[in-house]
Amino acid sequence: MPFTTKGKVASGLGEGRKYISLPIYYILLTEILGSNPFLGTLNIEMPASFRDVIRSCTPSQIKNVVMEGREFGGFYYWLGRIRKQRGSSWIKCLLVRPHKSRHSDNVIEVVAEVDLRRTLDLRDGDIVEVTFNCGEDSWC
Repeated sequence: MPFTTKGKVASGLGEGRKYISLPIYYILLTEILGSNPFLGTLNIEMPASFRDVIRSCTPSQIKNVVMEGREFGGFYYWLGRIRKQRGSSWIKCLLVRPHKSRHSDNVIEVVAEVDLRRTLDLRDGDIVEVTFNCGEDSWC
């Protein structure tokens, strides 16, 4: 059963683009998303920690990978969707929480095939609604 919450758009650390553009992550995210991801993430501050979300909504997981002697950190992910406000169209996305994250526990990163800030006309502080698809590999 899907889990829906609201969250606030927040500026990130500027590293989403860097990580998504790394071949290992780009290939993984393309495979999971089913299309090429936009090179950047949208950070959402949720009212609960990602650990609370995990307890009520089982994620899928990519474990750490060592390739050519370099370790690439794994991440939890949920297939999901996002919209700016009730009544607006949903956009399919991946809701991601890297195992190694410098964000506070209530921040989730959103990956989509489009620039969500531009497509949804978002600014820091805007409220969005996100739906996590719990423990399933199909879109909600």
